[in-house]
Amino acid sequence: MTLSPERYIEAIATESRAFAGAARRDLDATVPSCPEWSVRDLVEHLGEVQRFWTEIASRGITDPAELGDWDETREKPPQGTDVVEWFEGGARALVDLLAVLDLERRIWTWSRERTAAFVPRRMAHEASVHRWDAENAVGVAAPVEPDVAADGIDELLHVYLLAVAPLEQPPGSSVHVHTTDIEGEWLVRLDEEPVLSREHAKGDAALRGPASDVLLALWGRLPPEAVETHGDTKALADLRGFLRLE
Repeated sequence: MTLSPERYIEAIATESRAFAGAARRDLDATVPSCPEWSVRDLVEHLGEVQRFWTEIASRGITDPAELGDWDETREKPPQGTDVVEWFEGGARALVDLLAVLDLERRIWTWSRERTAAFVPRRMAHEASVHRWDAENAVGVAAPVEPDVAADGIDELLHVYLLAVAPLEQPPGSSVHVHTTDIEGEWLVRLDEEPVLSREHAKGDAALRGPASDVLLALWGRLPPEAVETHGDTKALADLRGFLRLE
């Protein structure tokens, strides 16, 4: 389950604009879902992450050592409200690059996916979750669009979870994840090498709800009771723990 490159680019652009709009409302607000951060910290983080992957993809970097002194010479976030304009410039550069990027180009990533196709998908979900963080900090946060949220769940399970494998002391339990507002079902068995399938099947535990709520609950943005859960609560906690999203 993946979306089209065009849909990822659209999501990055749309979510980045909404993120900037929320940030302008109050850069000093505390971010409840990242309690040690202010909205300004969130702006700097997302802006730096977007610039990092723009650099990796544009240069075709296959080893982080190839970045050289980029971290010292790159454009740093400015003080004051100009930080939002700095963020917007980086978001535009990322979107412009992705529109012409060869997605089969080999690049370094922290995942098992080692082509540039990793970047639009990861950046769409990075922007959507942090847009929710920013809006939640300054007012009422809109949900993540169902198709983007469902793909975000798929990325968590098929990219993040496999990236941390082999799992240490795996419990062997299974969790069924189901979205109720858009097609999406996954079964995850927490073996040393996680076993993943996209199917309707019974697990030791189940997590069920609208795609945005399920995604945000897995990311720790919403409490567990925000979605419907059944079965072994330890299996659910183990899944969150292995995703390292606590």
